[in-house]
Amino acid sequence: MACSSMAVAQEAPPPPVRFSGPPVIVVSEDPSRLVEPTDGPYTLLAEDDVMVVFLANGAFQPHKDHDDIVWVTTLWSYREVEDGLSHMAVRSQINCSNGTTLTTSMNGFGPDGSFLGRYSPPDEWHTFHPASPFAEAQAIGCDGAAPNGLGLSGTPVDIANAFRR
Repeated sequence: MACSSMAVAQEAPPPPVRFSGPPVIVVSEDPSRLVEPTDGPYTLLAEDDVMVVFLANGAFQPHKDHDDIVWVTTLWSYREVEDGLSHMAVRSQINCSNGTTLTTSMNGFGPDGSFLGRYSPPDEWHTFHPASPFAEAQAIGCDGAAPNGLGLSGTPVDIANAFRR
């Protein structure tokens, strides 16, 4: 009796979301012109032992020159305050037509919400994994989907401090 085997292709599970420590923040002389919109309500996108990422649902804006690009703000809250940095407002563009993202600015804040400075990321578009936090942001900003994550109440400072406890 012959035995035959049939290999079944299985899709690899998405990689776990892992975050690195905070970047170096450059102190700014004029914080008012650099702080990005962080309007709520807020939705939890991802968390691990290093940080929590949540979405500022009220900060979606269409790009003024490109119909297929939407602006989004995510907030990255670090579990440990390091060098006074509690959380960051990360402003990005999402290209709805090709599933890429460009991070344009990252503004750092202390545990009391005080502005610490700005980190300027490289000017590069990146493809994101379909199971990443940006995929949910894309679904909300580009397709009008309802947020899937846990709704979070309070200000970004309240949320950052609550996840640190």
